[in-house]
Amino acid sequence: MQVTLSAAANVTANFAIDFVVNQPPLANAGADQTVNAGLKVALDGSGSNDPDHGPSAITYSWSQTGGPGVALANPTTVTPDFTPLEAGTYIFKLVVNDGLAKSVPDTVTITVNDTVYLIIQAPNVGEVWNVGSKQTISWISHNIDRKKLLLLYLSTDNGLNWKKIASARNVGFKTWNIPKKRYVSKQTLFKICLKQTVPICDQSDASFTTNQAPVAEAGMKQTVILGTNVTLNGGASRDPDYGPAALIYKWIQTRGPVIVLTGADTVTPGFIPSAKGTYVFGLVVSDGSANSKQDKVTVRVNPPRLVRLPLVS
Repeated sequence: MQVTLSAAANVTANFAIDFVVNQPPLANAGADQTVNAGLKVALDGSGSNDPDHGPSAITYSWSQTGGPGVALANPTTVTPDFTPLEAGTYIFKLVVNDGLAKSVPDTVTITVNDTVYLIIQAPNVGEVWNVGSKQTISWISHNIDRKKLLLLYLSTDNGLNWKKIASARNVGFKTWNIPKKRYVSKQTLFKICLKQTVPICDQSDASFTTNQAPVAEAGMKQTVILGTNVTLNGGASRDPDYGPAALIYKWIQTRGPVIVLTGADTVTPGFIPSAKGTYVFGLVVSDGSANSKQDKVTVRVNPPRLVRLPLVS
């Protein structure tokens, strides 16, 4: 572009205008795969690229276009995954975006063969199970007779060592009474196996916690004078395994003249007695998963003492 200002000024200005043409990125959904049913499959879009590296880092969008429907975990990442439970041909599409333009879709085909498998369903995602409670271990199986006996194992050292805890018929679940002392505060994994020449097993995807309930301490009993501010104290309450959450306090009045308890969800609530008598308060603490047994404290409220003045003669 050329601009001439005026004859008097006789000045010429030249402007150069650069145009940047963005090239769309290229999607690469990875190589086709052949796998067995019941095993986790990872897709791989790491071969995707952007010729001109911008204007932004490429983002990923996966979707299923064929085969038995499955839940695709993390479909906006480079390597999403899924677990096929039945044989078939699964097709997935990948589109990548550089912040300005989308790629042409690329597809990948996963051929799934029928096979024998076991898959633990629970516990499988980091649950918290309280000691002394009844919990259900559940699984799904394929091509395994329901009359077959399965073995259940537990590990408290991240899978280095396994201890058999039960056996169960292949009906899909087993109720487990968690021992009160044996596995307290442990990070625990389960494994379930069909015993044969080559055992078929599955292990928890994530460890779960066996949680011990906290202990409530409502403090020492008190004797006070009517009209006095009274403070309760649950500060001696404790949680042997410090979790999964910080202690939560809940105070209630269980006996005595009715009062307003200020801060009933704190460590040290307070009240002003409305009349003489015996006041009883209960405290329950929770660690976010289990409640303690209730502990109680008594506050005895006496009337004000009368002070007798000496007679003046």
